[in-house]
Amino acid sequence: MEIHPPAYPLSRDAFKRALATGHGRALIHAQNFDVADYREDLLAAATTCLVYDTQIDGYREWWLARLCKAAGLIDAIIDLPPEGSAKDRAQRAAILKEFVRMGHRSALPKLYDMCSSDHPSDEITGCDELIEVDGEQGLIFVAKRLGAMLIRDPDFWIADWELTFFDERYGEGRGKAVLSEAALGDADIQAYLEKIRSYELKEEAGKTARPEAIEPVEQILKLIKASTKRMSRLRSWGRRAALKDRAKIVDLLTTEDSPLVLINALLCLRSDGLPSFDGALLRLVFHADDDVRFEATQVFSRHDEPLVRSAGLALLNQGDLRSGTQMLRLSARSADSEAILRAIGANEPGEDHHGILSNLIQLLEENDAIREPLIPLHIYEFSPCMLCRERAIEILIKWETCPQWVLDEAAQDASPDIRSLADSNCPPNES
Repeated sequence: MEIHPPAYPLSRDAFKRALATGHGRALIHAQNFDVADYREDLLAAATTCLVYDTQIDGYREWWLARLCKAAGLIDAIIDLPPEGSAKDRAQRAAILKEFVRMGHRSALPKLYDMCSSDHPSDEITGCDELIEVDGEQGLIFVAKRLGAMLIRDPDFWIADWELTFFDERYGEGRGKAVLSEAALGDADIQAYLEKIRSYELKEEAGKTARPEAIEPVEQILKLIKASTKRMSRLRSWGRRAALKDRAKIVDLLTTEDSPLVLINALLCLRSDGLPSFDGALLRLVFHADDDVRFEATQVFSRHDEPLVRSAGLALLNQGDLRSGTQMLRLSARSADSEAILRAIGANEPGEDHHGILSNLIQLLEENDAIREPLIPLHIYEFSPCMLCRERAIEILIKWETCPQWVLDEAAQDASPDIRSLADSNCPPNES
């Protein structure tokens, strides 16, 4: 398996894939070659959010705005109405903010319009963006908008994020000072400030509350046997439970055969693995139930044992890449690089693709036995997640095997963290 640098000018398919992943090659192409034939694809990317996980990766507004500039699309996008999903509208607000920062002031009233718009879901879009580009006026407008929603619906949920966001930029306590003055004679802002105070009191009470007592293992055992659903909270119990209590949970794995009982028992063990390694329980990683198999591989990935390694390689050979890569996290050895490359090279991207590649990132970060540069290069090239791509570059840099072409295009990546990583690792300009 080989990973080659991108060939410029990019083909349309290569350009569209880079728009979806956020690779810097899309911006490099736009800055150096004609994008007239790709305007339709750029318009679609600017109006329909393609980000894999916006909570981690954000909305790529810096990158998208510069692509739009290269294609001459800024005015057309500013004039478009806000449409689509919540992610699409949030991306539009972020891009409008970036247009304002680039000097396109006609985007600012459109951003205010977005924040003013009553959406059926009661979702308010553009609050952070208005605060960022219009300072005090933006904060006052946002507080009035949120306060009006609270008057209409007292259960409307807000926190103090907007004030925190403002204070980070303009100074601690500045937001409340601005709003306290603006609240004189303004019922909407008064309602907002009252809700914020209520929220802060709850936060303070939560900090002083006593930690919840851990449930006795006998109660947990009864719960597992009687439960009719997956109990995610058992992971928290397992993190806090004594070793002897977790050992009692292991007994369920040998005496019970209900998939749901096995899943909940394994959840108790997921954080630290088995209290005492038992190779006989490796049968669970080959279980017919997908969820049992998934939870079992999570537990056994905590163990650096030859039997775990053998099971992981067997799963790879069976085509179960997600389970196999998870199992090998600590147990893989340098000789396994070829098997891993062969498995991922033959794998077509699908529903589990991100899970497989994120497993490999953990393996490379936690297991010094594997130092094959083609693995992080594959992750960089094919992961839909910008955080995984960033971590792949960090691994290549750490190993001193990062190709210059990766650093060159990373400097134009959609992720600000990847751009910063590239800038800090580029050789100094000798001119």
